[in-house]
Amino acid sequence: MNGDRVTALIELLLADGVRHMSALIRHSAREFRPDSHELENPLTPEGRELALRLGEKLPKEMAVRGYASPVHRCVETAELVLAGHRSGGGESLEHRIMEAFGPFFVLDAAGVVKAMQGAGALQSDTGSLVSDRLHAVSVLGAFVQQWARGDIPRDVLIPADRAATTVLRALQETYSNPPADCHLDMCVTHDMTVLLLRDRLLGLPAGEQEVEYLDGLIAFERDGAHWLQGTHAPAVQVSLA
Repeated sequence: MNGDRVTALIELLLADGVRHMSALIRHSAREFRPDSHELENPLTPEGRELALRLGEKLPKEMAVRGYASPVHRCVETAELVLAGHRSGGGESLEHRIMEAFGPFFVLDAAGVVKAMQGAGALQSDTGSLVSDRLHAVSVLGAFVQQWARGDIPRDVLIPADRAATTVLRALQETYSNPPADCHLDMCVTHDMTVLLLRDRLLGLPAGEQEVEYLDGLIAFERDGAHWLQGTHAPAVQVSLA
């Protein structure tokens, strides 16, 4: 079920002695309304239940903070995860918006629409780029691969490596400033951001995978080194240098 892979990885790292970590996850299940702009599609009722369930299953010895992209479905996902954690007896702390987990890398929205259409996306009069979830998955992978290759002009999107480094830096800042002896930062973002980090930092080509709802990556420090681990791949040591 959505969220189970991330929960299992958190528990594995906790058992291995990692006491401070940041999870970068895709928001929960959302609607695909053809009459709504892409960034305005809300969570579905099932998506709200899944986010609560994820929070309920988190290890209760961990204090949990929430961070989210400014897009409302990400903010709501973070709020629900924290609520679920509290309902099971866990300690939840602040939750706030962080631009580094949103679409900060977009410099020209119209240019992104054009590039997405070049990758096979559909566009409605309201700005919706894709007609359904299955189509969105294939288009997004192709789009992120073009971005990673440098095929999209730099006045449309900032370079992929720079964007990935910005997100990584934000993750490292969160887990490096722990509010408790054992804590988790739940950082809610979009599938594009998770695909970007998988591609640029874990070596997993964006066109060969998808990001399920509530799936993602864990960033943490161990033995003085910084690591990034996905639910489908081993940990990789990462550096901002």
